[in-house]
Amino acid sequence: MCSIAANHTADSQLTDLRSSGDDNRITKKLRNFAQDSTIERAGYLDTSAHHLRRMPPGLQNMRRLRAGRHRVFYTGHHSECSYLVFFIKEFTKTGFSDEDDRQFQRLLASALEDQTKKRIIRESDEEETRKMDA
Repeated sequence: MCSIAANHTADSQLTDLRSSGDDNRITKKLRNFAQDSTIERAGYLDTSAHHLRRMPPGLQNMRRLRAGRHRVFYTGHHSECSYLVFFIKEFTKTGFSDEDDRQFQRLLASALEDQTKKRIIRESDEEETRKMDA
């Protein structure tokens, strides 16, 4: 079972969603999806439906997942047994798909540059075992 973490940008966005309770729903969903993956077996986070195909180079390895009303952008793969959430797009009522917008793509690229894990949403089973052995 794999780990999933959030960088500084995603962590602050989760904090902003705390008042509505959406932060707990999103983290619970992400925790369950990461738990579904192992090094040997791809899980829900690895399905091809989450790949964004029309992104410019540099953003083509990221994926998107709907979590309730919001969109969660992440990287990682089950073979690494690690995923990193780097941006959460809050629901907007416009219905406009801004993923083709160059300004939004620059925002995603900027958030993707921060690979520092700020919040651990779920540790991998290997990490949990190492902590118990120490």
